[in-house]
Amino acid sequence: MIIRPIKDTEYQYLYDFTKKAFSTAYVSSGDEQDYASKVRASGRYIKDLEYIVEDGGRIVGDVLFSTFPLPYNQKSILLDVACIDIDFRNKGLGQSLIEVALNKAKELGYEIVFVAGDPKFYGKIGFRATLEHGLKNTNNFEDKYILCKELKKGALDNISGPFDFVI
Repeated sequence: MIIRPIKDTEYQYLYDFTKKAFSTAYVSSGDEQDYASKVRASGRYIKDLEYIVEDGGRIVGDVLFSTFPLPYNQKSILLDVACIDIDFRNKGLGQSLIEVALNKAKELGYEIVFVAGDPKFYGKIGFRATLEHGLKNTNNFEDKYILCKELKKGALDNISGPFDFVI
């Protein structure tokens, strides 16, 4: 198995892959594949941070990010979609995939990453509720699921207050 950046020829396959992966996910809205396509078509998509997991020539995981407009002058990103094929789950692969992408994000100078997700899973890779950092989303999302992680030490130290959790 290898974790590598996405290739331009893989986008159409990823639409079907994401749809299938989320059809067996613990939590799913059913439109994650469309959301991923919208992110990729937006001006916020960061192609350099989309990574896939390949096993024997087959894609079995994907993660993608976009820029995140935080009103505190930090260079922030949003983890938009992370998915793993059902046959490869619960083996640490999702965590490894995200960590590879976050290491690249650090290299690119990003300071904070946000995600709307399961605190039990994302907590394993250092994400904490935004409320723990004094940040409160203004979009009425349940606060325990709005998480963030510093990519640059101290990036969250001197910010607090409301923010618009745009997804």
